[in-house]
Amino acid sequence: MKNLTTISLLIFLSFAFGQAQSTKFKGVYYEVGSKANNKSFPVIIYLPDGYEKSKINYSVTFHLHGTNDNPITEKGVRNLVGSGQADSAFRICSNFYNTIIVVPLVGNHYYLDSPADSSIRIATFISKELVNYVESNFRTIKSRDARFLAGFSMGGYGVVSLLTKYPDVFSIAVSRGGVMDLAAGINDLDWDNVSPNIVQHLGPYWQNPQKYHLNGCYNLINKLANRKDVAIGIETGREDFLYKNNLKMRDRLKDKNIPHLYAEYPGGHVFNGNVIFSQFQHIQYLRNLIFYEGRR
Repeated sequence: MKNLTTISLLIFLSFAFGQAQSTKFKGVYYEVGSKANNKSFPVIIYLPDGYEKSKINYSVTFHLHGTNDNPITEKGVRNLVGSGQADSAFRICSNFYNTIIVVPLVGNHYYLDSPADSSIRIATFISKELVNYVESNFRTIKSRDARFLAGFSMGGYGVVSLLTKYPDVFSIAVSRGGVMDLAAGINDLDWDNVSPNIVQHLGPYWQNPQKYHLNGCYNLINKLANRKDVAIGIETGREDFLYKNNLKMRDRLKDKNIPHLYAEYPGGHVFNGNVIFSQFQHIQYLRNLIFYEGRR
């Protein structure tokens, strides 16, 4: 029955996806100020249809992007969010799951409060300033139990790291193709050349290996050991170059007795509408998991 329900849901979402692709861009563009960073960031927000006429309060899902080369302008943001039909998928999920979706575009800073540059405080912006902005301007359920995180690649790292640092703000994180271990990424992939963005904040790996280990998700999840009020979803493609990273993360979550879900799919390091559908479905599964864990 569970498999039949899952297949039926995916068929419905795929049909809706096909119907929605030709519609006008749905997300609304905002510039959100940040005192911590002394600048503003572009943010795309999706409200469920009927929001204006309803009186109910909504859960909020923050979706974090991977590394990108799009300029941080309104046109650049819309091009990024529109790529891979992501805009249509966000629109469908906002309606289907009755949630507000918030997509901040904050650059390639790995969602860190940079140890090397005090002017870059992305973790503070998302977990405090952006949460406050959304709750002050939209009807939301003002509870950690109704705040969720989802992200891809660099954003996958971001959602897990933010959950470990701010479990009083968020309750669930779902990562797809996430960079779970910064140090392993460098050792296996020559990450100093592949992603200079993390080097900008932590320094060259061979000079600062401890910083990479301390900031990697394998270490950060120690803070959540044995907690039953948080949950983490790990998704990966079997051909993803970060596949082994994510397998190891699955095992670490088991060892630390943290409620979690692990799912793998055919394909590589790819972000598209189907990834978004999967992530939102898994958020719902993990909400139920936390509920039942809490009743034990």
